[in-house]
Amino acid sequence: GDGDGDGDGDGDGDGDGDGDGDGDGDPPDGPHLYFLDDPYVGPRQTCSSPKHDIQLRDGDGNPVVVEGQSIYVNMYGSAPEIDFFSDPTCLSPIDMFEIPVGQSQGGFYFMSDTAGSFTIQVQVPGGAYGTATQDQVFVP
Repeated sequence: GDGDGDGDGDGDGDGDGDGDGDGDGDPPDGPHLYFLDDPYVGPRQTCSSPKHDIQLRDGDGNPVVVEGQSIYVNMYGSAPEIDFFSDPTCLSPIDMFEIPVGQSQGGFYFMSDTAGSFTIQVQVPGGAYGTATQDQVFVP
């Protein structure tokens, strides 16, 4: 009985540690996506402000200007209640945003119908520039 209990405890601890470690690890060597803004903490059913900007950065943390063709970035919420928008009034839903040629960043607004702590993940289709994640908090 006691043996099983200890085993479960260790498993949970290791899992949490690994998850945190991955998120806080060193940035990729090549170009990667990066959250420029602090995590959002605000009321539910309210459009996030300011705009959340995502920047393409190199391995040294410097902005990378997009050349050739625009980069399109998908956004994912850890819960279905999170919706993404192109405008500060959260009236124009989107599921991806553009980093145009000649720029190093683009962004979006978001809103949640429910209170709680959620994670937003951004990724280029195919995963070319890695995945960036950030926790957001919506209060009742």
